[in-house]
Amino acid sequence: MLRLASSIRVHSSDAAVGILVAFVNNARVESFAQHLRNLIVFLYPDEFRLDKSDVSAHHFLAARSQYADWLRGRPVLSKTLARAKRRADKELAHLTDQRIAGTPSVKVWNFVGLRRELYALLSLFVNRSDPDRLGPKARAAIRNLGILKHLTIRIGAA
Repeated sequence: MLRLASSIRVHSSDAAVGILVAFVNNARVESFAQHLRNLIVFLYPDEFRLDKSDVSAHHFLAARSQYADWLRGRPVLSKTLARAKRRADKELAHLTDQRIAGTPSVKVWNFVGLRRELYALLSLFVNRSDPDRLGPKARAAIRNLGILKHLTIRIGAA
């Protein structure tokens, strides 16, 4: 869904369709940001509050001490991902005066950089996960994110 949400772009010069185009583009950005936010929390359960029933990356490891093993084996949360999570929180989940108004260049999400960083983490996750806990479709979907490595996409202000 993250890949699909970031790749769909609707264009139209017809003024009557302009509202629909804006709606679809906004939905695409919101979908990207929501999935990004969810993946960051999934990969960094030690950095963000989880409910008892929430599932995170360490639940898919075969290690005896899953949580500690996951924390030891993955990189610390980068400033880039921490900022992206905070931004997604502000723009999606909270009523705030910190929302970025208008269409300045800072409103555009750095899809390529974020995808690169998430793909490295998700690849590590796939390599360390137990095949009995992470199915082949999920593994293939994560590996397919590598196809996007040369893709440049503008996500944000139209």
